[in-house]
Amino acid sequence: MAVSRIAFCTSNDRNSCVTDLLNNPAVQAGFLPFIVALALGLALARTRFLALAAASGVIVVLSLTIGFSLEPFTSVKKMVAVTLVATAIALALEAAGIGARRNIVAALAVAAGAAAVWTLQRVLQQMESPAAWAVAAGAFALALATASGATMAGSSSALRGAVIGACLG
Repeated sequence: MAVSRIAFCTSNDRNSCVTDLLNNPAVQAGFLPFIVALALGLALARTRFLALAAASGVIVVLSLTIGFSLEPFTSVKKMVAVTLVATAIALALEAAGIGARRNIVAALAVAAGAAAVWTLQRVLQQMESPAAWAVAAGAFALALATASGATMAGSSSALRGAVIGACLG
């Protein structure tokens, strides 16, 4: 029985091989972000900045797939901006040693709900008024519940919080 091998590079030119490898979607979306997040996770394992490891994987995916340009400011670019702002807020709260108290969790959950509605703004403008209000309320409620539940679940451990944040995107 013959075993076939998948070759990433069929050229003899090393620069072309590296370019082909970096352009491979599996490398862009999985391998490189994992390696970067793992390396930072190991380096920051016993610090308050473990959230930076999970965020680094997201940043690598963004830079390799869609880039960091903000023009035009589409819904996808708004989600990128919200992700980066949320990461900055998480790092600031961790650095200050502020725990997951009810008022902070509530404020973060309301901010997540508002960010969800802001991200959907263009879609909502194209909908009829009653349907738009229903979709906006649903998006706000989902973000509110997800953010508050994840914040409370991840408050007991920095590693648990980083994993929850990475899974929620």
